[in-house]
Amino acid sequence: MLASTVQGQGFVRQLSGDPFAPVNTSGPGASPSLVDLDGDGDLDLVITNFDGTIQYYTNTGAPPQSEQTVFVAATSPIPPPSGGSIQNLKFSFGDLDGDGDLDAVTGGLDGIITPYINNGTKTNPIFAQSSSRTITAARGNTGARVAALFNDVSYPNEGYAYVSLADFDADGDLDMLVITGVAIHYLRNVGSPGAANFQEITGCDSPFYGIVRSGNYSNPVVGDMDGDGDLDVALSGVPILYYRNIGTPSAPRFIQIVGEANPFDGINLGFGSQLELGDLDKDGDLDAVAGQYSGSAAYIKNVLHIVQQPTPANVVTCVGSSVSTTVQADGDGTVYYQWYRHAQTTDVPVYGQNSATLQLYNVQASDAGVYYAQIISGDGNLFSDAFNLVVQTAAITQQPASTSNVAVGTNVVVPVLVSGPITNFQWYRNGQPAANQNTSTLTLNSVTPGDAGSYVLVATSPCNSVTSNAFSLSVSCSLSPPTLAASTLSTTNEPISVTASGCSGGTINWQPQGGTGTANGSVYTFSQPGSYTLTATCTQNGCTSAASNAVALSIQGGTFAITTVNTLNCELFDAVKGGYYVTFAPQYTGQNSKPISFSVVNEKLVTNDPPPYTIRLYTDNPAITLVASQQFNNETNFRYEWWAACQSGSTPNNPPTTSGIADQTILVGQPYQLDLKNYFSDPDLQSLTFAAQGLPGGLNLSGSVISGTPTSSGTSPVSITATDPGGLSANASFQLTVTSGSETSGFTITGVSTINCEYLSSSSRRVTFNPQYAGVSGEPISFSIVSEKAPTTNPGPYTLDLYTDNPTITLSAKQGNTSATYAYNWLDVCSISSRIGATESGKKLQVRVLGNPVSGKSIDVEISGVSGQAVQVELLDLQGKQLHHQSIQEAGSSDRVSIPLGYGRGLLMLQVHTEKEHQQVKLVKP
Repeated sequence: MLASTVQGQGFVRQLSGDPFAPVNTSGPGASPSLVDLDGDGDLDLVITNFDGTIQYYTNTGAPPQSEQTVFVAATSPIPPPSGGSIQNLKFSFGDLDGDGDLDAVTGGLDGIITPYINNGTKTNPIFAQSSSRTITAARGNTGARVAALFNDVSYPNEGYAYVSLADFDADGDLDMLVITGVAIHYLRNVGSPGAANFQEITGCDSPFYGIVRSGNYSNPVVGDMDGDGDLDVALSGVPILYYRNIGTPSAPRFIQIVGEANPFDGINLGFGSQLELGDLDKDGDLDAVAGQYSGSAAYIKNVLHIVQQPTPANVVTCVGSSVSTTVQADGDGTVYYQWYRHAQTTDVPVYGQNSATLQLYNVQASDAGVYYAQIISGDGNLFSDAFNLVVQTAAITQQPASTSNVAVGTNVVVPVLVSGPITNFQWYRNGQPAANQNTSTLTLNSVTPGDAGSYVLVATSPCNSVTSNAFSLSVSCSLSPPTLAASTLSTTNEPISVTASGCSGGTINWQPQGGTGTANGSVYTFSQPGSYTLTATCTQNGCTSAASNAVALSIQGGTFAITTVNTLNCELFDAVKGGYYVTFAPQYTGQNSKPISFSVVNEKLVTNDPPPYTIRLYTDNPAITLVASQQFNNETNFRYEWWAACQSGSTPNNPPTTSGIADQTILVGQPYQLDLKNYFSDPDLQSLTFAAQGLPGGLNLSGSVISGTPTSSGTSPVSITATDPGGLSANASFQLTVTSGSETSGFTITGVSTINCEYLSSSSRRVTFNPQYAGVSGEPISFSIVSEKAPTTNPGPYTLDLYTDNPTITLSAKQGNTSATYAYNWLDVCSISSRIGATESGKKLQVRVLGNPVSGKSIDVEISGVSGQAVQVELLDLQGKQLHHQSIQEAGSSDRVSIPLGYGRGLLMLQVHTEKEHQQVKLVKP
C-alpha cells in the first residue's frame, strides 16, 4: 500500500510480540498488502500465495489510537483470480474510479495487470474481476471505461508483473509503477482522480531510469522513508534495495543508498520474499511486513526514526568561526549519536562529536565537507541526512610572475588565480590603486615607461583579504638617438643651423653648451658668435633616447670692424669757413657675405651703397663717427679724424684702455662665459681683437667671449690682450679658480660668477652674472630670480637691472624634481668698497681737472675723497654717447687718470661716480 509520510527509518526484524506469528498460509510464497479495508482506522492484511490463494486478516486490536495489532482470519472481500494468471499476485490499493473507496490492482506471472473495482463501500468492500477485464459500473463509471485503462498496460512478453499505485508527481491522482521480470515501467496519470489516463514515461524522462531490479520476484514498496516529504522506493529481495528521492514531490529523482545508510541494511528474508510498509504500532513511523517463500509473514519493526534532520542543513562560514547543527531522533530505547565526515559510513568518526548537536569551533578550510550523524537505539541503526559545511577563505592559488621587462607599446597580461568568495579585486601600482584594474588579471595595453613599477593584487572576500606577491614591470625604451646634421661647422658672423632626424612622431630635446640659440622643432639655430657644442635626445611615448653624437660649432665674431679709412680726396670749397668735400673709403675686417649698411653720425644717412663716399665737412668738426652694420654682425664705430688725415694723409690711432677684470671662481663641469668687451674699450671706437693666455682646460676664446666647460680644478693666472686694428693694445690679468664642488651632494647652487657690473645711476646697476651649480645630471635646468626674472631654461649668463635698495636677490633653480635657492648679494660683489671699509668720515668725492679748456688730445683728472671705493669715469658728448670709460677698482687717497679726447672740438661731459656720489664736469676743447 501507499504509506504515510514519516521521517528517516531504522528497521529491525521483530521476533517477540510479532503480530504476524499466527499468520501462516503454508505457501508457497506470501505477498502481503496492508490496507484498511473495513474502514475502522487500522491496517488489515491481505496475503496472496503464489498459487493465487487470497487470505484476508482483519485487525481486531484495540481502537485506532492503540499500538496493539491483532490479526484474525476473515472472509476475503476479494474473489480469487480467474483466467490464466494465478501466480505471483500482490495487490496495490487505491481509488481508481474516484468514488471515495479503495479499488485494487494486481499483476500476474503472465505480465497481465488486472483491476479490481470496489462495488461496495469503504466499510464493506465488494471487489469484482471479469475474465474479459471489464468490470461492473460503479457510481457513474462504466466497466468498459475502467477496463480500457489497463488494456494498454500489460506486458505479456516480460514475465511476471508487480504493481504499486502512488502519486509520484504530486498532482493529486494516482500514478502506477510496474516491475516485470525484464524492466521497470513508470505510468503517469495524465487524467484526473476520477478519470484516470495512464501514459508510460520512458528513457531519461522517467524518474526510475537507471534503477536496477533485485533478482527475481522484486515487488516495489513506496513511502517517505527519509522523512523529507517526498516518496522513496524499496525493492524486495536479497538484499532489499533502497532508492531515495533526492528530487521534489512533483519531480522525483531516485538514487540508490547502500551500506549502513540503507535503512534495510542487514535484513535478509530469503528467496522469494515480498515486502510491504505500514505503521503497525501506530507510533508515527513506517514498519514493514515481509512475506516469505514458506508462506509465513515476518514483522520488521521500525525501532528508530529521525524526527529532525540536521538543522541547519547547510552552513557557509568563514575561517575561525564556530558552527553547529542538530539532529533529533526517536527510538524504542536510549538514543546514541556519533558524527562522521565525508560518507554515511563508520570509517571517519569526528572525535568528541557524540551528541545530537555537532559543534565545531575555530573552523579551518580543512574542516569543510559533509557530515552525517549515526543514530543507534536498541537494535536500530541509521544515518541522518548530510550537513554540508563550506568554509570560505580567499586564497591565492597561482601567484603572478615576479618580473617582466618589455618594450614600449607591448600589451602586458598578468593573471592571478584566486579561490574563495571574492567580492572585490584591486591592483595597486607602487602602493597606489591602479585605475580600471579590478579583475584578477592585470591588463596593460601599449605600455609606456609611466606604467613601470611594482604591482600587487588585493583580493577581498567577506571573510578576509589576501595580497599577491609583487609583479615588477620594467619598460625598456628602444629609441635610437637622433642624427644631427649642421649647415656648416664654422662661419664668420653668420648663423649655423642644425637639423635633427630620426625622431618621427616624437619631440626633439635640444641640449646646447657654450650658449643658446633658437629651437624650431627639429631645427636649432645659433646666431651669436661663439663656440658651441650641441646634442639632442628624442622623446616618444614617454621614452627618451640617449643623447646624439655631439656637434661642435664655431661662429667667429667680434672681428667685424672698420680698421682704417683710406682718404681719397680733400677738396676745399669754402676757404673762409674751412669747408671741404672729403672722399674716403672705410676698410673692414670680419665682414661676411651680407650687404654692409654704412652711415656717418649727423652727416650721412644709412646707405647700402659700397664705398667710396663723399661728404661735405668743416674744420670746426675735425672728426666724425663712422657707423657700419651687417646682418649677423654687431654694429661697429670708427672715429675718423678727417681733418688730420687731409693734412697728413693718415688718421692718428689711440691705444685701447681697460678697467681690469676681477678674479673669477667657477665649477668643474659647469658652463662658463665671460664677455671681454665689458672690460676693454677703444678711444677711437674701433673694434678690438682679443687674445688669451693661461685659460684652464675646457675653456677657449672665441671673438670677445671666453666660454666652455672647465674639466679640472685648480687656479690659473689668465692674461688678456686687446688689440685695435692699428696694432695698439691693452692688457689685463686675473685669477681664474676652478673648484670641483665634490663636497656637495645633490643638485644645488654653489655660487655666482659675476661677469660685469655696469653703472647706470647712483641707485642702479646693470649686473651680468652666471650661477654655478653642483649635482648636475644633464637634465634641463630652469632658472629664475624671485620677483625679478621669470623661469627660463636659457643657460645664461643673465643680465639684470637692479637697484641699490635691494642689495640681495634670491636665485632659484630646478633640475627635475629638485629645487635649489641661493642668496646673491650682488651689491656686495659690485661695490668693492663694501668689503674694504666705509668712506673716511667727513670726506666727499672731489674731482679736479688739470687744464680746462683743454689744449691737447688728452686731459688729466685728479680724484680724491673716495679712498677704498670703486670709481667709474665716463666721457660723453652732448648727445650722451659714451666716448670713453675707465674704472678704478679701489681708489687711493688721491688718484690721477688720463682721459683721451681725440681731435674733436667743442663741449664734452666728464662724469665721475662712486656707489653713493656723482660729479659731472664740462670740458671745453677749442
